[in-house]
Amino acid sequence: EIYIALTNFSAVQVFRVVTVLQKPFVIREVDSAGNEKFSGYCVDLLEEIRKLIGFEYEIYIAPDNEFGTMDEQGQWNGIIRELIEKRAEIGLTSLFVTAERENVID
Repeated sequence: EIYIALTNFSAVQVFRVVTVLQKPFVIREVDSAGNEKFSGYCVDLLEEIRKLIGFEYEIYIAPDNEFGTMDEQGQWNGIIRELIEKRAEIGLTSLFVTAERENVID
């Protein structure tokens, strides 16, 4: 009976999603209790993908709120750095694909 009961449960993967604030793509609202809620075109798209595939996510803003550029020493910032450092699995934004970015992330 225990085995049968456990087959009804499944693990749901939770992805860490890094973003930058950019209206109308990603908008952050904070309620009176201090809880963050994200909305916008990109968040709507993420939510539709979540429904199709079946996962959960936690959104956070890149510490510097930057998309990601490489400096003279070859170090990245922003969303790109968060993905390279594996602090997030998904970057959520309206991002131009460049050869440099394509070399370091999918």
